[in-house]
Parts: sequence; C-alpha cells; structure tokens
Amino acid sequence: MEYFFVNARIHTMTGKTAEAMYVRNGIILDIGSEPEVRSSVSSSAVTVDLKGKCVMPGFIDSHCHLINTGEVRNKMDLSSARSTADLIAIGKAYIAYHNIPEGEPVMGYGFNQNLFDTVKLPEKEAADAISAGHPVILERVCGHVGTVNTYAIEKLGLTCNSHFEGGKLGVRENGELNGHIWENALTNIKGRLKNKSTAYMKSLIRETSVYINSLGITSVHSNDVNEEDFDIFYEACKELEQEDRMTVRIFEEIAVPDLKSIKRLIKKGLKTGEGSDFIKTGNIKIFADGSLGAHSAAMLEEYSDMPGEKGIAVYKEQTELNDMVLTANRAGLQVAIHAIGDLAAAQCVEAFENAGTLVSRELRNRIVHCQIADDALLGRMHTSSIAADIQPPFTVTDWRVAEKAFGERCRHSYRWKTMRDMGIHVGGGSDSPVESFDPIWGIHCAVNRCDEAGYPEGGWHPDEKLSVAEAVSLYTRDAAYLAFEEKQKGTLEKGRLADFIVLTEDIFSVSPMDIGNVRVEKTFIGGKLCYEA
Repeated sequence: MEYFFVNARIHTMTGKTAEAMYVRNGIILDIGSEPEVRSSVSSSAVTVDLKGKCVMPGFIDSHCHLINTGEVRNKMDLSSARSTADLIAIGKAYIAYHNIPEGEPVMGYGFNQNLFDTVKLPEKEAADAISAGHPVILERVCGHVGTVNTYAIEKLGLTCNSHFEGGKLGVRENGELNGHIWENALTNIKGRLKNKSTAYMKSLIRETSVYINSLGITSVHSNDVNEEDFDIFYEACKELEQEDRMTVRIFEEIAVPDLKSIKRLIKKGLKTGEGSDFIKTGNIKIFADGSLGAHSAAMLEEYSDMPGEKGIAVYKEQTELNDMVLTANRAGLQVAIHAIGDLAAAQCVEAFENAGTLVSRELRNRIVHCQIADDALLGRMHTSSIAADIQPPFTVTDWRVAEKAFGERCRHSYRWKTMRDMGIHVGGGSDSPVESFDPIWGIHCAVNRCDEAGYPEGGWHPDEKLSVAEAVSLYTRDAAYLAFEEKQKGTLEKGRLADFIVLTEDIFSVSPMDIGNVRVEKTFIGGKLCYEA
C-alpha cells in the first residue's frame, strides 16, 4: 500500500520539520514540504489528511517487560495495599471473584511495604492467610523480592538448604523459611509456576501491544524470557507476524544467570539484531544486583538508613562477570546489565572495559538503570562507549526513598543531564510494569523531575532536568541507537520505517508542566493505522 500523509506538523527528530510524507510498503520514500513531496507521489497512493496535528516518530521503550506487563494486568493488583491486612483482603477477594480452583497458582504484583503503616516485608503467614489451598506469590513492585505461602514452599520442595545462584530465600533464626524470595530465586519460582505455552505468549503479546500502541509505542526492547523460554516467545511472535497481528517491533532481551547459559545460547547460533522487522534477537540481560526499594541494590558503602547493609551483589567474583560479557560479545551478542547500586555499576564498567579491549568492533553494551555513579565512573563509561538505559519516572517515584537510603550520595544519583552532557549514549524506558509504560509521562519526568502536582517544588535535583528535545530523543533516536537501529527507526527520514504517531498537541510547544496532558491520537506502524483514540 501507498500513503500520502499531508497537512501535518512533522518533527522528524533530525532538527528539521516537514508537512508531508510519502510511504510505500511501510517505508518512507519522501518527506518534506507538501508541494515537494507531491511531485514524487504515484496516482495510486491514498491521501491521508492529518489536520495540522503534531507528528513524531513512534516511541521506543528501551527497557521494559512486555510479557510481565501483560501478566500483571491479569494478576491481582496489590498497589493499593497500605498494610499486610490489605494484602490479605485483596488476595481473598481476588480468589473469590475469579473462582480460582484450588491448586492453581495465585500471583499478585505491586505492593510497596514502604507505604505500609508498619514498614516491613510481608512474610509467609500473610500469604497463608490469603489461601492455604493455592500456591500464592506476592511480588513487590520492584520485581526483585516477593513472598510465597507454605503451600508453594511445600509444592516446590523449598528448604533452608535450597540454593539459587544470584538469589536467596529468607530464613529465620530457627532455620525455618519465612517466605521471602529474592532475585533469581523469585525468577526461578515464578517460572516454575506460570503458563509457558505459545498460545498463552501470543495472547499476552497481542493484548499488551494493543495497550502500548495507545501510548504511541511502536518498538520495545523487552526482557521477557530466559534461554529456556526464548524459542517459545520467538515462535509466538513469528506466528503473530505471519497472521499480520504484530503491531509492535520487539528487540528481545534474554536473561541469563551464568556463563553456561550464554554458551548454550551461542550454540543455538543467536546473534544480536538477527530476525525480522518485528522480532529480533536483542541483547543478553544480566542482573548484577537488586533494587533500591528492597535495599538489595549493591552499594560500595552501607545504606544510610540501614547500617551494615550494602545490598546484594549477584556476582561475588569480578572475573565471572568479565567472562560472561566477553564470551557474549565475542559471539556477536550485545550485553545489558541491570545495575542500580554504585558497586554493581562499577562491576559493569570493569567487565565492559575488559571486553572492549579484546573485541575489535562496536559493542554498544549498556548499563540498565545506572542510578548511582560518580564523575569518575561516568567518565570511564564515556571513554569505553558504555551506554546507559535509564527510566526517567524513577526520579519521581524514588526520590523520597533515595534521600533516606543514599543520603549525601544522591548528588551522584539519577544523573540524566550529566550523562548526556558527557557524551554518554542514553536511552529511555519504563521498566514496565515497575513504572507506567506511558512515554509521555517519562518525558514529563525527565523534563520536570516532579510529580503532576509539581512536587518536589522546582524538581528533584533540577540541575539534572532535560530539555523537551533531549527527553523526546530518549524515546526515539537514542533508544534506536542502543539497538543498532538508528538507520531504520527513531527519526522520520527517507528510507526509514514509517512508524509514527499523531499527538493531540505539539509536545514541543506546550508548557513543561502541561506535557503530561498531551495524548496520542493515532499510532501508525509501517504506515498502517494500528491505534486511533
């Protein structure tokens, strides 16, 4: 199909604006002024009047969890809980409303014990009170710690001697499990309980894609699977593509815990960037530490509000992380490492520096989150071309906890402006379902560093605010760069994919505090309308 889009205010994200665009077979053939473009349009093209609206490249979320977001939208929502009693009430009501048969898993997501009347992680007794006849998992909003009930503990054969590389189980002084499951233990246990069929994957991909199309998202870098699930996920995407039901382009990250897992993926012949326009093998995803909210982010110094606690460093030996990164990079696999604490970030930088000296090609390895790093560490990132994969909404939701946990170290935290000014490539994501998938909310957070009510007044650490253009770039051309896709997407130019959105207002013209009120009116992928408000 051919389309001639006219009467638009097109922000190409190249520094130029345009008013018309000619698209054939999903590719932009021409873009510019309407008279100029019209001269190249064939008589068979369908003319589409965009009524003078603001047009931009489709948003790219550089770090999210597509499948988990779909699962969370179908799980019991624990975000409203303000006490353990609330968790129990929500869980009981959920089971009763859905009439869940005994023995079927009951999974809840989104509680934040920092908002409870008594700040304490719920233990297994809370999950037991929800049900003694279902395996129950209550997952914290960060996705790094959860609580299981006695039924799940017994069903899975968990004991105080159970071992999870890069994870742990909570144990009481008497040797009894308290129900807490951390990091890779949580990932493992969820994986053993959830549905993994191709049909189930397809339903979640399709459902979540429709949702994020309404937010203007046309591409995602998504961490959904480990090596065991990748083939099922890939097959689900290919089937949807063959059925012409894929409306989001996926750069799929594969979570790995160790070197053996990476070697098995290499043996399969996987390489970053291979695939189709809709599903590509992405990067290898490694978790170097936990989260701020759970105080499991690995820190060089103890937490200001928890003396003696420095978090969880998943890799105790630097050589182990070095070997994982180097092996992946040599085989053509990009690496992204989750690191929130400064100890974890330093481990990432050392591993990436080591690989950079031994692999003679551009790697574009990235640190996901990179929430605390001093000037020296950022300088090393720039020198070694290490990218940062940031989540602007964290500045708004985390700042109170960060002030307590990091203290004076907050001056080295969430340094989006500093990173960009130093020349570090920075992409923008949501980490959904941890934060809202909405890129416009992310842009608001990057520009204003405050909530919708304007608090904290003036923005948290306002010297780190981004301009609107810089913030939009996080979710367009910068995110495309992180995936080696800057010649296909992220800007609207000749030869690029015709992935674009129409907004209700011009996001570059409204006042900064009104950015959050801008809405997506239409979303096109490959020139085809896939969402209309």
